[in-house]
Amino acid sequence: MLPDDVESPAYRKLVDEMLATDLAAEWQRVETLDSSEKFLERHGGREKVLADAELRAAYERRREIESKFLDLMRIGFKRFNKPAPFDTGLTAEKADTTAKAPRAGEVRLQIVLPAPGAEEQWPRFRGPEGQGIARTTGLPLE
Repeated sequence: MLPDDVESPAYRKLVDEMLATDLAAEWQRVETLDSSEKFLERHGGREKVLADAELRAAYERRREIESKFLDLMRIGFKRFNKPAPFDTGLTAEKADTTAKAPRAGEVRLQIVLPAPGAEEQWPRFRGPEGQGIARTTGLPLE
């Protein structure tokens, strides 16, 4: 979905309307199962990928998409006069583990998924992008 989003004027408008908290979660989408780093891992590492013209082109395409996506996120963070977390060394993996400990009276919830692998299909509240937008048509409304 990142390739579609980085080219979409509608998504750019959505980024312009996001709150800082939305952006803090949204930028982490760059760490997909098909990210450039995961692509390197799946295909035998950087040297092997760069030595093969076809793999290199696929890797570079992923890097280009990620770069465009993070540029959009930078624009969003700039509106709030905040540095983009990924420019300060925070990774999506670290962002997931930096949650604050619960205060007195607060309760932590654990999400229990209905089936193995379900998190890959609908990984968070409001859909895969967290925006409440479904790209599929003809879905049941009731």
